[in-house]
Amino acid sequence: MATKIVTKNSSTAGAAPTATDLVQGELAVNVADKRLYTEDNAGAIVELGTNPSSLTVSGNIDVDGTTNLDVVDIDGAVDMASTLTVTGEITANGGIALGDGDVATFGAGDDLQIYHDGSNSHIKDTATGNLNISGNDIQILNAASNEAMAYFAQDGSVTLYHNGSEKLATTSTGIDITGNMIADGVGIGTDSLFFTASGRGSLSLNGSASSILAFGKNGSSENYMLADSGGFTIANTSATLPTKFFNNGSDRMTIDSSGNVGIGTSPSTKLHVQDSAGSPQIRIDNQGTASGIASLLFRSGGAGNPSSIIQSGGTSSGNQGIVFKHGDFGAEAERMRIDASGNLLVGKSSTAFGTVGIRLEGPNGKIEATRNNNVVMDLNRLSGDGTIANFSKDGTTVGSIGTLVSSLTIGSGDTGLLLQPAYDRILPFNVSTNAGRDNAIDLGASDVRFKDLYLSGKAQADSLQFAQNSSATGATEAVYRPTTGAIAFKSNSAERMRIDSSGNLLVGKTSTGDSIVGIELQPSGALVSCRNSSIAALFNRLSSNGEVVRFNRQGVDVGSIDVTTTATSYTTSSDQRLKENIADADDAGSKIDAIQVRKYDWKADGSHQDYGMIAQELLEVAPEAVSQGETEEEMMGVDYSKLVPMLLKEIQSLRNRVAQLETGE
Repeated sequence: MATKIVTKNSSTAGAAPTATDLVQGELAVNVADKRLYTEDNAGAIVELGTNPSSLTVSGNIDVDGTTNLDVVDIDGAVDMASTLTVTGEITANGGIALGDGDVATFGAGDDLQIYHDGSNSHIKDTATGNLNISGNDIQILNAASNEAMAYFAQDGSVTLYHNGSEKLATTSTGIDITGNMIADGVGIGTDSLFFTASGRGSLSLNGSASSILAFGKNGSSENYMLADSGGFTIANTSATLPTKFFNNGSDRMTIDSSGNVGIGTSPSTKLHVQDSAGSPQIRIDNQGTASGIASLLFRSGGAGNPSSIIQSGGTSSGNQGIVFKHGDFGAEAERMRIDASGNLLVGKSSTAFGTVGIRLEGPNGKIEATRNNNVVMDLNRLSGDGTIANFSKDGTTVGSIGTLVSSLTIGSGDTGLLLQPAYDRILPFNVSTNAGRDNAIDLGASDVRFKDLYLSGKAQADSLQFAQNSSATGATEAVYRPTTGAIAFKSNSAERMRIDSSGNLLVGKTSTGDSIVGIELQPSGALVSCRNSSIAALFNRLSSNGEVVRFNRQGVDVGSIDVTTTATSYTTSSDQRLKENIADADDAGSKIDAIQVRKYDWKADGSHQDYGMIAQELLEVAPEAVSQGETEEEMMGVDYSKLVPMLLKEIQSLRNRVAQLETGE
């Protein structure tokens, strides 16, 4: 009868022995879970397996049939003539060797295959799913395991190497390439390249809002190209460095940090063009219709500032030449043009002489200027005196116009005129020496005479001779000799004044006589004024009040006539030596009582007078103090001085009566 060995056991699922339940090497079985336990040499409970799940063999295992193992840990070699099916884990400390062409397959359908075909090694996934290689950090090395080819860092970069040197690495913002990148086409933000064609490489950027290509140095961006809703921008952010465009190894265009553009040179202005091989040229073409216009616009400042346009081309009526315009932006008006015939037109667009403007007829050397109701030409010579305009015939000067201080000279050689506005005169002048020429130039000749000489001032000469002409026939204004010894003055076809042979100056009359209307100034000093039915003399003092006429006798003042703004006073001599039959005047009381003293305003200037008299009222009382006109239209006047003696007499009488009353006499 066989020996029965019973181990500690439990039929409770999930139950496991503790260290106090077993001793080292003692076995315990959970028959519910089919698990086998023991205590190791450290006093810890270890699970030996399920059903059991593992088998440790120190020597060789020779299996001719089929062996089902969950885990196989083999320290030596395994030689199987048939199929080894393991449902657990196989541990091969010595390795598993497969020959060339032998394939290690994985998966129900051998989806994953690893093998060596004698030349190359292969890892092949033939399934429809992914081939996943998992690890915290994954590195691909060369066969000697001393040179990295690729490195994959968890939560970090993916780095590719060439001959041990890093060339491409992913970063948190993109990729980092060390060295050059050569590609037939690159798309950033797109998988469809733009503007592709056979043999053409393409770099395409396509952002949802914008695309930018930036250029930097030492980790900072300095330049970029930007495409967005605002257009396409090429930017240089440097405050000092220029933007350069090269062609055929040479600098063709430069834009400096101030925005100056230089073509063929470093610019010193906003646009600087230079061609060292020849004459630089800027060309603007209009390849449209025959009437198309090519223009160049200049504008200073922003909105509201004027602009200028230079344009060339044709119109429906023909070639307009080159046109220069200026004015408010968008409303420029033509100011000048060079037409197809070479004429320079300023202020006009046609060559018509009657049209306002200036025409320089270049092909014929002619200048035309037309202006409406104003100066047509101004010439200004600065600094020194001399010629301001020369006139020549076949290259030889025949005349000139020049300046001398503030005067104008005109002439030819030593024969000319000096016009002196400062002295209101014209002088004979030598324009060759810029000096006056006294007593040398004739005005007219005996056989080539001027017809009439019209003067508003005096004619001064060593002598002035007149041929006798009794009435200066044919002249409306003239000085002539009507009779022997007389000089007459004529205006508006009638004689107005003459000096007769006796020296009398006659104005408005041709002969002397007190009853002849006119004015007569006699050499003896007499003044005769005769007028028919009107004032014969009028004296008018301007600006201030005072004497208007003074009267003398043998050089002694005997009286005067004085005027104010509103009145006239007369001063007369009153010396005792001029009088006789002197006696006290009669009482003037009745006359004084009859005089009405008034107050009133003058109509002439609105001034008020508190005390005064009315000439018409005084005329009835003291006619000697009133002057009457010859007609009713003439104003009457009062000489108040004629009333003073009367008033004084009445004052004396009053004082005498007062004195009598005071003394009781």
